[in-house]
Amino acid sequence: MFRAIILFLLLLFAAAAAWFLLRPPAPTLVDVVSVERSDIATTLQLTGRVINDRTVTITALLDGEITAINARQGDRVEANTVLASLNNQVAAAQVSKAEADLLYQRRNLQITGNNYSRIKKLFDQGTTTRQSLDDALLEKRRVEASFKVAEAELDIRQLQLQSAEIKSPFAGTITEQHAEVGQWVEAGSRLFKLVADDGRVVEMQVDAGDAQKVTLGQAARISLETQEDTEWLDEVIWLAPAITTDGNSNSFAVRVGLGRDAAALMLDQQVEVELELDSRRDVLQIQQAALQSDAEGYFVFVFNDGKSDVRRIETGLFSINSVEVISGLDAAEQVIVPGLTQLQAGSRVEAR
Repeated sequence: MFRAIILFLLLLFAAAAAWFLLRPPAPTLVDVVSVERSDIATTLQLTGRVINDRTVTITALLDGEITAINARQGDRVEANTVLASLNNQVAAAQVSKAEADLLYQRRNLQITGNNYSRIKKLFDQGTTTRQSLDDALLEKRRVEASFKVAEAELDIRQLQLQSAEIKSPFAGTITEQHAEVGQWVEAGSRLFKLVADDGRVVEMQVDAGDAQKVTLGQAARISLETQEDTEWLDEVIWLAPAITTDGNSNSFAVRVGLGRDAAALMLDQQVEVELELDSRRDVLQIQQAALQSDAEGYFVFVFNDGKSDVRRIETGLFSINSVEVISGLDAAEQVIVPGLTQLQAGSRVEAR
């Protein structure tokens, strides 16, 4: 009886060992995705920054001491805002002098005009000579010229007086300030840098090899890396006319507008730009992560009744995450995303 029990246990152990050694391997857990039909677009991913070509450097128009600073770096100002003032005492005195000279010339003009009229009347009556008439006309014209010079001189002096106030030519933001109260400046000295409110665009550098892919009016999707849910659509508004070389790279500048839907952006702020190069509607596509390749081309592993079948496919457009399937798959079929798993044709698999 004891021998029979031992024999039974040995046979049971042998059977268990045979089952363990001969049993088929457990199926590999894999991720599967369905072949879907939807729109697809191939894009160019770029990084741009906010610039504004409508930028001016405001300089002093005359020599003088700065008596007031009304705007500083970072301030936003309206058009014709007085940014700074220069000591205008000399300019005001020159205006007064020019006004006095003009008054004197106007009086002279009246006198010479009256004199010419009197001599012409005498000449018409035959009581004076042609020489007297010519001399009176010459003097009248000389005084008229002096009067015009005095008028111009007054205009100049008034402009100089107005130039003692440094004004903003348009609405914008002061990005640089190079002056302080009490500082002596000469005509031409840099005082401020002003960037206009309007005219901001996004500029990015595109590899010269993609020059034929970028065109005016091309759709562009702009987003902020720090705010994933903030994005808007705009279009390409300018292409640089020439290629620039920087080291071993050749590129050209492309600018995209900032329309009404744009987020509030600062100058030099970086944004992500996606240019749509080509698109197709209602096509079969799969995730790029499922796509495999070898010397013969592209293929995928199709999930088929617990096994992985190899299927050769023809691809079309590539988007960031998807690829168009021209042939080789049908809608609703399931393909495997192998990740780091090594699969072969006929491998036992199980969908997670």
